[in-house]
Amino acid sequence: MVDLAAEYFFLAYAAPNFQHHANLAGEDLQVWNAFQTFLKNDPGVSLWLMLCLYDGSLSAQREWHRAQGFWNSLVVPPPIHISVLLRNKFLTIKLVENGAKINALNTNWKNAGKQFCRPTMSAGGTVLHSPDLDPQLRLDLLKLGAHMNTRDSEGMSTIGRAINDQDKERVLMLLESAKNARGRNSSPGYEAKVLNEAARRTMQSAVAVIMNDPLMDLGNDDPLQ
Repeated sequence: MVDLAAEYFFLAYAAPNFQHHANLAGEDLQVWNAFQTFLKNDPGVSLWLMLCLYDGSLSAQREWHRAQGFWNSLVVPPPIHISVLLRNKFLTIKLVENGAKINALNTNWKNAGKQFCRPTMSAGGTVLHSPDLDPQLRLDLLKLGAHMNTRDSEGMSTIGRAINDQDKERVLMLLESAKNARGRNSSPGYEAKVLNEAARRTMQSAVAVIMNDPLMDLGNDDPLQ
Protein backbone atom coordinates (compact mmCIF):
# COMPACT_ATOMS: atom_id res chain seq x y z
CA MET A 1 0.00 0.00 0.00
CA VAL A 2 1.22 3.50 -0.83
CA ASP A 3 2.81 5.34 2.09
CA LEU A 4 0.44 8.31 2.07
CA ALA A 5 2.08 9.81 5.13
CA ALA A 6 5.39 10.18 3.28
CA GLU A 7 4.00 11.03 -0.16
CA TYR A 8 1.34 13.53 0.94
CA PHE A 9 2.61 15.11 4.13
CA PHE A 10 -0.37 17.46 4.67
CA LEU A 11 -3.08 14.91 3.87
CA ALA A 12 -3.69 14.24 7.58
CA TYR A 13 -4.56 17.92 8.04
CA ALA A 14 -6.40 18.46 4.76
CA ALA A 15 -8.82 15.53 5.12
CA PRO A 16 -10.50 16.57 8.38
CA ASN A 17 -10.60 20.23 7.32
CA PHE A 18 -12.03 19.72 3.84
CA GLN A 19 -15.40 21.15 4.89
CA HIS A 20 -13.80 24.48 5.77
CA HIS A 21 -12.06 24.67 2.40
CA ALA A 22 -15.22 23.72 0.52
CA ASN A 23 -17.30 26.31 2.37
CA LEU A 24 -14.85 29.04 1.41
CA ALA A 25 -15.82 28.45 -2.21
CA GLY A 26 -19.47 29.20 -1.50
CA GLU A 27 -22.00 27.98 -4.06
CA ASP A 28 -19.42 26.93 -6.62
CA LEU A 29 -20.57 24.37 -9.19
CA GLN A 30 -16.98 23.20 -9.61
CA VAL A 31 -17.01 22.10 -5.97
CA TRP A 32 -20.33 20.33 -6.57
CA ASN A 33 -18.94 18.53 -9.64
CA ALA A 34 -15.83 17.51 -7.70
CA PHE A 35 -18.01 16.26 -4.84
CA GLN A 36 -20.05 14.12 -7.24
CA THR A 37 -16.87 12.60 -8.64
CA PHE A 38 -15.59 11.98 -5.13
CA LEU A 39 -18.77 10.12 -4.11
CA LYS A 40 -18.36 7.67 -6.98
CA ASN A 41 -15.03 6.44 -5.59
CA ASP A 42 -15.93 4.22 -2.62
CA PRO A 43 -12.30 3.46 -1.60
CA GLY A 44 -11.50 7.19 -1.69
CA VAL A 45 -14.56 8.00 0.43
CA SER A 46 -13.60 5.25 2.88
CA LEU A 47 -10.05 6.55 3.26
CA TRP A 48 -11.23 10.14 3.68
CA LEU A 49 -13.75 9.12 6.35
CA MET A 50 -11.10 7.20 8.23
CA LEU A 51 -8.74 10.17 8.18
CA CYS A 52 -11.53 12.52 9.28
CA LEU A 53 -12.83 10.37 12.09
CA TYR A 54 -9.51 9.08 13.40
CA ASP A 55 -8.11 12.34 14.70
CA GLY A 56 -6.68 13.32 11.32
CA SER A 57 -3.93 10.77 11.93
CA LEU A 58 -2.66 8.44 9.27
CA SER A 59 -3.19 5.41 11.44
CA ALA A 60 -3.97 3.44 8.30
CA GLN A 61 -0.31 3.88 7.38
CA ARG A 62 1.61 4.24 10.64
CA GLU A 63 -0.48 2.19 13.08
CA TRP A 64 -2.76 0.22 10.82
CA HIS A 65 -4.07 -2.06 13.58
CA ARG A 66 -5.90 0.93 15.16
CA ALA A 67 -8.05 1.44 12.08
CA GLN A 68 -8.12 -2.04 10.55
CA GLY A 69 -11.48 -2.93 12.07
CA PHE A 70 -12.99 0.38 10.98
CA TRP A 71 -11.76 -0.10 7.41
CA ASN A 72 -12.87 -3.74 7.05
CA SER A 73 -16.38 -3.16 8.43
CA LEU A 74 -16.98 0.21 6.77
CA VAL A 75 -20.15 0.61 4.71
CA VAL A 76 -19.96 3.91 2.84
CA PRO A 77 -22.81 6.11 4.17
CA PRO A 78 -25.56 7.55 1.94
CA PRO A 79 -24.38 10.77 0.23
CA ILE A 80 -26.69 12.97 2.34
CA HIS A 81 -24.88 11.87 5.51
CA ILE A 82 -21.52 12.81 4.02
CA SER A 83 -22.65 16.31 3.01
CA VAL A 84 -24.12 16.84 6.49
CA LEU A 85 -20.86 15.63 8.06
CA LEU A 86 -19.21 18.38 5.98
CA ARG A 87 -21.76 20.88 7.37
CA ASN A 88 -22.16 22.09 3.79
CA LYS A 89 -25.65 23.40 3.02
CA PHE A 90 -24.92 24.00 -0.68
CA LEU A 91 -23.83 20.41 -1.32
CA THR A 92 -26.76 19.11 0.72
CA ILE A 93 -29.25 21.14 -1.32
CA LYS A 94 -27.68 19.99 -4.59
CA LEU A 95 -27.89 16.36 -3.49
CA VAL A 96 -31.60 16.69 -2.65
CA GLU A 97 -32.27 18.48 -5.95
CA ASN A 98 -30.60 15.59 -7.75
CA GLY A 99 -32.66 12.90 -6.07
CA ALA A 100 -30.66 11.96 -2.97
CA LYS A 101 -32.81 10.45 -0.22
CA ILE A 102 -32.73 12.95 2.62
CA ASN A 103 -34.27 10.43 5.06
CA ALA A 104 -31.87 7.60 4.18
CA LEU A 105 -30.70 5.54 7.15
CA ASN A 106 -26.97 5.31 7.83
CA THR A 107 -27.10 1.58 8.56
CA ASN A 108 -24.14 -0.38 9.91
CA TRP A 109 -22.26 2.82 10.74
CA LYS A 110 -20.04 3.05 13.82
CA ASN A 111 -18.34 6.27 14.85
CA ALA A 112 -14.71 6.41 15.90
CA GLY A 113 -13.94 6.24 19.60
CA LYS A 114 -14.38 9.30 21.79
CA GLN A 115 -10.63 9.60 22.23
CA PHE A 116 -10.34 10.82 18.63
CA CYS A 117 -12.57 13.87 19.32
CA ARG A 118 -13.85 14.06 15.75
CA PRO A 119 -17.31 14.87 14.33
CA THR A 120 -19.74 11.97 14.40
CA MET A 121 -22.47 10.81 12.07
CA SER A 122 -25.85 9.35 12.83
CA ALA A 123 -25.33 5.66 13.52
CA GLY A 124 -28.29 3.73 12.17
CA GLY A 125 -30.53 6.76 11.77
CA THR A 126 -31.33 9.65 9.46
CA VAL A 127 -29.31 12.85 9.32
CA LEU A 128 -31.68 14.31 11.92
CA HIS A 129 -30.72 11.59 14.40
CA SER A 130 -27.19 12.97 14.64
CA PRO A 131 -26.52 14.50 18.08
CA ASP A 132 -23.97 16.94 16.60
CA LEU A 133 -26.24 19.01 14.36
CA ASP A 134 -26.25 22.75 14.92
CA PRO A 135 -29.71 24.41 15.11
CA GLN A 136 -29.51 26.15 11.72
CA LEU A 137 -28.48 23.01 9.85
CA ARG A 138 -31.26 21.05 11.53
CA LEU A 139 -33.79 23.68 10.45
CA ASP A 140 -32.39 23.67 6.89
CA LEU A 141 -32.74 19.88 6.72
CA LEU A 142 -36.35 20.00 7.89
CA LYS A 143 -37.18 22.61 5.27
CA LEU A 144 -35.54 20.40 2.63
CA GLY A 145 -37.88 17.53 3.56
CA ALA A 146 -36.20 15.63 6.41
CA HIS A 147 -38.81 13.93 8.60
CA MET A 148 -38.60 13.81 12.38
CA ASN A 149 -40.87 10.77 12.46
CA THR A 150 -38.61 8.54 10.35
CA ARG A 151 -37.48 5.63 12.52
CA ASP A 152 -33.85 4.68 12.99
CA SER A 153 -32.63 1.06 12.91
CA GLU A 154 -33.91 0.59 16.49
CA GLY A 155 -37.37 1.96 15.70
CA MET A 156 -36.96 5.39 17.31
CA SER A 157 -37.94 8.73 15.82
CA THR A 158 -35.58 11.69 16.01
CA ILE A 159 -37.23 13.19 19.10
CA GLY A 160 -37.78 9.74 20.59
CA ARG A 161 -34.05 9.07 20.33
CA ALA A 162 -33.19 12.40 21.98
CA ILE A 163 -35.68 11.68 24.78
CA ASN A 164 -34.26 8.18 25.24
CA ASP A 165 -30.77 9.72 25.50
CA GLN A 166 -32.21 12.07 28.16
CA ASP A 167 -30.79 14.99 26.20
CA LYS A 168 -33.21 17.75 27.22
CA GLU A 169 -31.40 20.43 25.25
CA ARG A 170 -31.56 18.40 22.03
CA VAL A 171 -35.26 17.62 22.58
CA LEU A 172 -36.11 21.30 22.97
CA MET A 173 -34.02 22.23 19.94
CA LEU A 174 -35.83 19.60 17.85
CA LEU A 175 -39.24 20.85 18.97
CA GLU A 176 -38.24 24.43 18.17
CA SER A 177 -36.86 23.39 14.77
CA ALA A 178 -40.08 21.54 13.93
CA LYS A 179 -42.09 24.65 14.79
CA ASN A 180 -39.88 26.94 12.70
CA ALA A 181 -39.94 24.61 9.69
CA ARG A 182 -43.73 24.50 9.40
CA GLY A 183 -45.68 25.92 6.55
CA ARG A 184 -49.24 27.17 6.80
CA ASN A 185 -51.86 24.64 7.91
CA SER A 186 -49.21 21.96 8.36
CA SER A 187 -48.92 19.26 10.99
CA PRO A 188 -46.72 19.78 14.05
CA GLY A 189 -43.93 17.80 12.44
CA TYR A 190 -43.70 15.23 15.23
CA GLU A 191 -45.95 12.57 16.69
CA ALA A 192 -48.25 13.16 19.65
CA LYS A 193 -46.89 10.13 21.50
CA VAL A 194 -43.60 11.93 22.17
CA LEU A 195 -45.57 13.75 24.86
CA ASN A 196 -45.91 10.55 26.89
CA GLU A 197 -42.27 9.69 26.24
CA ALA A 198 -41.15 13.10 27.54
CA ALA A 199 -43.48 12.80 30.55
CA ARG A 200 -42.06 9.38 31.45
CA ARG A 201 -38.58 10.91 31.44
CA THR A 202 -39.87 13.83 33.57
CA MET A 203 -38.81 16.37 30.93
CA GLN A 204 -41.17 19.04 32.19
CA SER A 205 -39.95 21.75 29.83
CA ALA A 206 -40.51 19.50 26.78
CA VAL A 207 -43.96 18.48 28.05
CA ALA A 208 -44.89 22.15 28.44
CA VAL A 209 -43.76 22.99 24.90
CA ILE A 210 -45.76 20.13 23.37
CA MET A 211 -48.91 20.84 25.38
CA ASN A 212 -48.78 24.52 24.42
CA ASP A 213 -48.39 23.70 20.73
CA PRO A 214 -51.55 24.96 18.97
CA LEU A 215 -51.18 22.31 16.24
CA MET A 216 -50.83 19.37 18.61
CA ASP A 217 -53.96 17.22 18.90
CA LEU A 218 -53.35 15.41 22.15
CA GLY A 219 -56.29 13.03 21.84
CA ASN A 220 -55.74 10.18 24.29
CA ASP A 221 -52.04 10.96 24.69
CA ASP A 222 -52.46 13.65 27.35
CA PRO A 223 -50.35 12.44 30.30
CA LEU A 224 -52.46 14.52 32.66
CA GLN A 225 -55.62 12.55 31.95
